[in-house]
Amino acid sequence: MKGLAVLENLLLPAAAGLCLVSALLSFFPGKQKRRAGALPFLWCAAALLVMAATALMIYYLITVNCEYSYVYSHTSRDTLPAYRITALWSGQEGSFLLWGLIMFITGIVLLGDNAKGFGRSFGIFSAVCFVLLLLCIISQPFARLSTPPADGLGLNPALLDPYMTIHPPLVFIAYSAMAVLFSLVGGPREDRVAAATKTRRWVRISWFFLGVGILSGSVWAYRALGWGGYWAWDPIENAALVPWLILTGYLHRSDLSGRNVCILPFLLASVGVFLTRSGILSSMSAHAYAEGDMLISAIISCAVLGIAGFLVASKIKKARKKDTCKRAKININRILTYTTNAYAALIFLGTVAPVLLQAPTPTAYYTAISAVYALVYAGLLLAQDFKILKKLNIPMILLSTALTSGIAVLTRTTKYFWLFVVWAALMPLSLWLADRFRQSGPRYYLRHLGVLFMIVGAVASSAFSGYYYAAAEIDGEGISFEGVRISKTELAEKEMIIVTQPHRDLIIQTSRVLPSPTGGVIVHYTEKPLILLFWVGCALVAVPPCRIFSRKRKQSRDSRGSAPHPAFLNGDSAPKPPPDCEDTAPVPPA
Repeated sequence: MKGLAVLENLLLPAAAGLCLVSALLSFFPGKQKRRAGALPFLWCAAALLVMAATALMIYYLITVNCEYSYVYSHTSRDTLPAYRITALWSGQEGSFLLWGLIMFITGIVLLGDNAKGFGRSFGIFSAVCFVLLLLCIISQPFARLSTPPADGLGLNPALLDPYMTIHPPLVFIAYSAMAVLFSLVGGPREDRVAAATKTRRWVRISWFFLGVGILSGSVWAYRALGWGGYWAWDPIENAALVPWLILTGYLHRSDLSGRNVCILPFLLASVGVFLTRSGILSSMSAHAYAEGDMLISAIISCAVLGIAGFLVASKIKKARKKDTCKRAKININRILTYTTNAYAALIFLGTVAPVLLQAPTPTAYYTAISAVYALVYAGLLLAQDFKILKKLNIPMILLSTALTSGIAVLTRTTKYFWLFVVWAALMPLSLWLADRFRQSGPRYYLRHLGVLFMIVGAVASSAFSGYYYAAAEIDGEGISFEGVRISKTELAEKEMIIVTQPHRDLIIQTSRVLPSPTGGVIVHYTEKPLILLFWVGCALVAVPPCRIFSRKRKQSRDSRGSAPHPAFLNGDSAPKPPPDCEDTAPVPPA
């Protein structure tokens, strides 16, 4: 056992050493042939060591080996085997281990994708992996207890949910893809335009996995936390939302050659990890890793700021003294991008404000900026399709008014401001979708139809929700009210019951099912109108882009976009603008 203890504690340091050698080999290459042979070998060896460490931890979790502090804290013999495996990412130590494993697998994909593309980019990626392994080592996933107990404490009950089996891995895959984006900033200057194609590809991959990760986390919160909501503006939630919004803005741009495209998403994600893992911001999240280590936080901060500072300084040093780039007129598509980025910035400020103000940011702040963003976004879409509006203004205004009136009747609300938000979103989005369907086909249609459903569903389920009570009849098998039937088993076993109907969800706290003085029971419940629209919209938005894993962009654009030069797609020396110029022609978002 002593030999095994020594071995398991050497796996991660050995992998970190190999990772550091890989980074140095990439930054300071010797002969090209020797490097091309040594780098894949070193990286695969490090990846095997990380895989071995992860496999050992999973084995200890499955067998409930309570000699280890992490196993004792996050599993028990009563825990189902599937959830014993997912306990790997229920705590801070295991989460870093999982993230490290995904990063090394991503590195193998990079080496296989472009065997000749060694250089500073892979060196930066290796440096990020090295820092992550340091975090794993400091967190001590294989720390042992002096007196092993007979059984563990078990997993947090809130984490015993199928959606928590996929939520953290999806987010870590997205963070790893953003680390690839971050490393692309180190590419040679002469290959900058060719690298823009890779940048767009990894932007899409990051955006997709982070979006699906956020969606799965929202479903988990709605089902498991017991408060009947899918978004609480928690720092952990915001830490994932802000980079996703930035990536969404990038998808609306036709030029991704600027270096900020590579740096900003991963930088924001790292700041989010710092805030949520350090314990600086208190969180209502049920994640067990909300408590953090200040040493880990310091390493994250110094590493990210150091690497980013080095890259920015290198960029400034190589920049030309005279910038001959000609900026074209600002178009609607670019304003949409800036609006989304501004919204992300306001969310970020609200997230970090408690550090400075020593007071939590009120939910009303996030509600206000979200309402303003929805109105501005809808107005910009309306301006973009002004020509169609002039032709269809009366029918579309009448249709939007009729739909909004129907929603008002269905939800029994008189909140006129939020009804105006729904009306304002319905009209321009309907016009815009009609134009996009005509020009771009059903793929863009479905995705932006999903945006429409999300806006309407989010407004209706939050602003129009209400707290009601109803008299329920009791029979031998359960209770029934308003066409809803709940069994005695559900009442006895569950703390919260969600009844889904086409036009609403009823959220029932079983502790609020109380006896009635006149016989029967009184059921107190929260009504969430049209929340099904929100979930359908999320599913449509999360549909993976058709070219998410493609190596080349489709050259054809619609009439409002501009096709890239063929040499740009092939990575050749094509006519190209200076690196920080943005193409002014709008393109449909991917």
